[in-house]
This record gives sequence, C-alpha cells and structure tokens, in this order.
Amino acid sequence: MVRPQLLTTLFVGTLFAACVGGDTRPSDASNKKEATEPSTSESKTSAPPPLQKEAAPPEPKEPPPPLPAEHGQSGLLQAIKPTLWRPAMVVENAWNALKKIPEQEVVHEELRRSKLQRIACNGLIDFRALDAKKIPPFGYRDNTRNRSWVRPTVARVLIEGLEKLRTEFPDVHLSIGDLSQAGCGQLSHGSLIRYIADNGSKSLIEGPNSRKKHGPATQILNASVYQWGMPTAQELVSASALGVEASRLETLDEHVLIEHNILSQGDTPSGHLYLKVATQRFRPLLITDGESAQRMLKDLRFLMKEGTLVDAKQVLDWRAEPRKRLWSYHWVHPKRKRQMRILSRTKLKKRLRPSKLVEVHTARWQNKKPESFPGLIRWFPARSKDSNNIQWTGWRQLYEAGHQTHLAGRDADLSYVTLNNAGHFSINIASIDLDKSWRWFEILDETSRSLGARVDRILVAPSVWRLFKAKMKKTKKRSRIWRLLRRVGGHDAHHHVRIEIPNKRIVKESVTFLRGLFAKEDPVFNLPRPTVKPPKNPTVPKPQR
Repeated sequence: MVRPQLLTTLFVGTLFAACVGGDTRPSDASNKKEATEPSTSESKTSAPPPLQKEAAPPEPKEPPPPLPAEHGQSGLLQAIKPTLWRPAMVVENAWNALKKIPEQEVVHEELRRSKLQRIACNGLIDFRALDAKKIPPFGYRDNTRNRSWVRPTVARVLIEGLEKLRTEFPDVHLSIGDLSQAGCGQLSHGSLIRYIADNGSKSLIEGPNSRKKHGPATQILNASVYQWGMPTAQELVSASALGVEASRLETLDEHVLIEHNILSQGDTPSGHLYLKVATQRFRPLLITDGESAQRMLKDLRFLMKEGTLVDAKQVLDWRAEPRKRLWSYHWVHPKRKRQMRILSRTKLKKRLRPSKLVEVHTARWQNKKPESFPGLIRWFPARSKDSNNIQWTGWRQLYEAGHQTHLAGRDADLSYVTLNNAGHFSINIASIDLDKSWRWFEILDETSRSLGARVDRILVAPSVWRLFKAKMKKTKKRSRIWRLLRRVGGHDAHHHVRIEIPNKRIVKESVTFLRGLFAKEDPVFNLPRPTVKPPKNPTVPKPQR
C-alpha cells in the first residue's frame, strides 16, 4: 500500500512548502476558533465604479487600506471554515453523485450540506513542475491557469507514451491543456482555484506598500470584506497588470475587476496560513444603455415567473448600510438554459422592486455543472443624485473553460499530432496528422496497460471522428482503439483522455518513477526519500506462546 504520508506530501507539500523568504502571520491570528459571523469592526467597500456610455472609464482607484488586525485576522479568519482533505477518488465520486441529481433545488442544498467547496484532495502532482530537461518536449496551452495537476500514474503514462512515440517519429511534439486544478474539484466557468500561503512568493493582491509587510495569504485576508456571504477581496487594475493575458483585452488601459473569493483556510506543514481562493476577472461592458438594462430586468421577471427557484437565503454582505444580511435568490430555466441571481435589500414578495437590488447576475445554464456561470454578466445599480432614475453598469466575466469532468487528475486535454507540429489547440482539423494521431492513441493504450492501468475513453469531436472513419482502414476500425473513441462536441481542437487506475500499487510505482524528474532547483518539490524496512534477524528466537 502507498504510505499516506507520501501522497499527502505530494499534494500538500507541493502546494505549501516554503519558497525563499516570506513572512508569517501576526501573532494575534493564532487563535482561530470557528465562528458563524466575523467581527463587526469598521470596513467598507463599494460596487465597481459606474461606466458612462461612450465615455472613457475612470482611473483605477487605490485599493482600501488594510483592515485592522483584529478585524482581518481574529475576526474574519475565525469565520472562514477549514479545508477538508480527502482522497482524490472520494472527491470525484462526491462531485459525480451531485451532478446526477435531476432536481436543481436539491443540487444546491446538497452542495451546501456536503461542503464540496471546502473539500480538497491529496495525491496529485503538478505536471508543470517536472524538469523539462528530463522529460519529452511537452508544450503548454497557457501559463496562468494552474490547471496542471494530475495523478502520478497519468503523468507517467504521458511521459513514457510520448517517449515511445518519438522513437518512431523523432520530430513529434504534443501540447497539454487542462488537466485538473490544485485540490481537485469542478473546473467552473470563469473561475481559477489557487492555494495561497503566507510563506509563498506569489501574491494575488498588490495594493499599498503597507500590505506587503505580511505574507500573500494575510494580504488577501486584510483586503477582504463579506459579499454574497463569502469573504471577498476586490481590486480594480488596468489590463497591463495581467501580463501575457493582456492581449485578451482590447487595450492596455482597459479596466479589469479582479475578485478573489476565499473558500477555506488552513495551516501549511510549516505552520503558515494558507487560503483556498477562487479568482474571477471581469471587464466592463463598453455600452450599458437603458435598453440593455431594461432587457435584463425583463428577463429577470420572466425567470421569476417561469423558472425554478433553486436557492433563497440570507447572506452577509458588508455593502449594506449598516452591515446586515441581504436576501440572495437564484433562478434556473433549464429549457432556455438561462440562470439569474439577485441580491436584494429586502425579502422578495410578489413584485420585483429594482430600487432594492444591490447586484444582479445573468448567465447561461449548463446541466451537471452546479455553481458554474458561463458568460456571467454582473449588473450594479447606481442612483443619480438629481433624480430617482437607476443607471446600471455591467461587467462581463473573462472566459475560462468549465468542465463536467477533470475532477480528480484522471483526465487530460491533449493536442492532436499535427502536420509540422503547427496549430496545437487550434480549430483546424485539416492540420491533424491522422496516422500519427492514431498511433498516439495506440501508444496511450499500450503504455497504460503495461503499467497496470487502462485508457477508459478518448473524446474527439464528431467532425474529427468522421475524418478518422473516412481515412482509417477497416482493420483499425475493428480494433480496441476505435471502440475507445467517443464523439463529444467541443473536441475539434484537442482530444480528451481518461485513464483508469485500478489499484494503489500502480500509484506507488509511479511515484517512485517520478521522484527524480522534478526540477532540482525548485524547493517546493522536496519529496521524501523512500524508507527501507530493516531485514528481520533470523537468529532472534521466536517468542514462546
């Protein structure tokens, strides 16, 4: 059996082991008792600034000063629940069971009851932390999303499989897309999960210099207030602050609202605070005229009448004056595939009162993806000083793919083998090298079975499936590989592989294989050395019974 300490170190140690330098938490943060509500010391945030039609957006505002230690630490931290660590397959099975529930109101109730947002898994490794000089040349679709976590056996299959493919075709390269996120769980639309520790080097909140005397986790905590019942830190920056992702926006001066929702907290093995954070980014709608706002309110009234109310509750929100609990409502219309959420100052009655709304969310709805909001637009009301008219400001979520699978490190999105290694993850099926891609599928299956695992399925787009059907010989279409191919839309730029891992012995062997492949200069991956049990001494007499 695999030692629990080893698998725990693979994930927990990977996430939270100390980087060079870093501060610890203030001493008053050590007493972390769970509470149902945080301290009520003074703090205040406002909604994103309104954006006038065809007018340049205002200059980014300086983030608010850090909250007092007794508020950001002793108060807010006590209200954040601890992370619950579970084995990877336990997390995957829990999410799959939730997705099978047909009644959406039951789904949301079960999501709260099962605490899935706080649960994280151990036993995964970060594929991108492997030393590039020691493994075949993999490319990566992006450098920012942190969806590169995988089970050790899957990592070994990919490495040995590409090595074998390159013995037959030395110039072949492959690129990797989404694997799983750190800590397992659903990859939701527009949301990126990160674990931020005080002894880490990466900070999500910049802000004034007064914040930087603390570690990255404490910086987020001190910048957070409650919104929608969740500790939230917001920052308004220009597109240039996104680095390589600034190209996703039209200009470098465009405003971006970055929001960090704290899901859970805990201590690293070295005793530092870490936070599980879901990050979303929003860009302003260039035109938010009265007509688009009225259309939004019309859709809201329709969903209130014809849709299904799946969630209604009071949530803590510090935007209220004075701070109090606001009413949160969530409607879903499965036939129209739409969903909307509102935050109201008063309990909703028969009629909608726009003057009482604090925020409105509109998004598409997809089955088996609970708490995922593709195409989310957030609407904020602002009342004019000269009149009672309400002007609405809209902010659109930056796209991040959402997945029904990729829950626990068994799934991998990989590019097809392409002509001249060009056009990885581009929607151009004419660039796919069919013979080499088919051979790659065969090698994946052969390598998996040689290790004691097996390929469960390979997802390709219907257009790609028809291309293979037209070009492949009859003997190949009678093979096991052909039976593994499944036609699923959205896989014309890549294929999706799922690998079954039947027993823990395979995991232990894969961990041993990977141990020497991590980058030596990276102190995060300081894996423990394998322990050897001393041999039994045959000269020692057996005890008498």
